[in-house]
Amino acid sequence: MITPDGRAKLLCDLIGIPWIANSKGPDAYDCYHLVVHIQRELFGVEMLDIEVPNEVTWRYVMGQIQSSKERERWEWADNITPREMPDGAIVVMAKNVRAAHLGVWLAPERGVIHTDRPLGVQFHSLVELNMLGWNNLKFLEYVG
Repeated sequence: MITPDGRAKLLCDLIGIPWIANSKGPDAYDCYHLVVHIQRELFGVEMLDIEVPNEVTWRYVMGQIQSSKERERWEWADNITPREMPDGAIVVMAKNVRAAHLGVWLAPERGVIHTDRPLGVQFHSLVELNMLGWNNLKFLEYVG
């Protein structure tokens, strides 16, 4: 189990690392592979690899969120507030109706770590995500 200091260092060291499609770290990540890295390092969850094309489209991302084999290992956390959300839940984000982006809910820090163009890895509160246009958020809990 990672210590609180180790957790803080891991998360702070990620901030600002660039987003590049299909990058699996440590020098760059896409949103899915950042989630994979955080799940493994902080929560001991080994996620399946998903190949992300270099010319990734929103349609591709939306399809993967709905139908990948990894998705079968996670359950929608309906009727639960962020205050009750377990640490490490995957945050499925949409600017409209269909989800097109992922991050990880960090309960002690009360926010979401995620990566996208052009800023790379970022940490935002739920209010900040809403201001950035990510106004439709759903949560997935790991069920194995």
